Amino acid sequence: MESVLGQEGVALELIVVDDGSTDNTAEIVASYQDARVRLLQNKQQMGIGYCHNIGLRESRSPLIAHVDADDFLLAGALRKMIEALQGDAQIGQAHCYFFDVDEQGRTTGEEFGKRWVQFRRNRPPTLDYKAKLAQGANVTNALRTYRRAVLEELGGFNERLRFGIDYDMALRLLEHYTIKLVPEFLYCRRLHRSNTTESLRFKTLRFWVQMYRIRRQLAQTQKVGFLASAHLDLYRFIRGQVLNTCDRVSQQ
Repeated sequence: MESVLGQEGVALELIVVDDGSTDNTAEIVASYQDARVRLLQNKQQMGIGYCHNIGLRESRSPLIAHVDADDFLLAGALRKMIEALQGDAQIGQAHCYFFDVDEQGRTTGEEFGKRWVQFRRNRPPTLDYKAKLAQGANVTNALRTYRRAVLEELGGFNERLRFGIDYDMALRLLEHYTIKLVPEFLYCRRLHRSNTTESLRFKTLRFWVQMYRIRRQLAQTQKVGFLASAHLDLYRFIRGQVLNTCDRVSQQ
């Protein structure tokens, strides 16, 4: 919250969605005596898609940015996201590079260097998002920032999905709009044992299958035309992902 409220040169509102938590989230939010902060509380856990949508409905801003509760922004992050979206009305989503930190918010030069090399190789500004997403790669990085009108046009986020919500949205968005990368490290992702993304990485096969199911459903319902030519053979897809992972491991 402090990293968001500390952003300069940006008129913002911070909507915190408490998804049926059992900790002291509400008390922490209430401790911020700032008119820009609003707390929404779900009576029971509803999932990420629902939380994104209720935030969208309650928001008054033309731009929407998502920050996970355990992560934080670097100075100037939101200003640069806004500038990226203001440059072209055809851009429906902007995102940036991120690096991982530990529970105390620390990282090492070695770990940061590895992330920099990875993004330089796999996330260039000229990336073909349609091709990569159609292959099952979720290449829309952290601090995903959207035009509100685009999200409303697309009917919001898919609340039936337990995870992969941002991947599903990126595919649907690319049918009519483009995605722009701000190639700067503006977001810190905190890693710890309760981190949802990290826990899913231990279930890599499950993650791949979910990405495949999302693509297949969108292709079958003809909601995303560019997926019509995508390979939707599950065995072939999983085999390809396993081989790619083995190649990456052997190069390390």
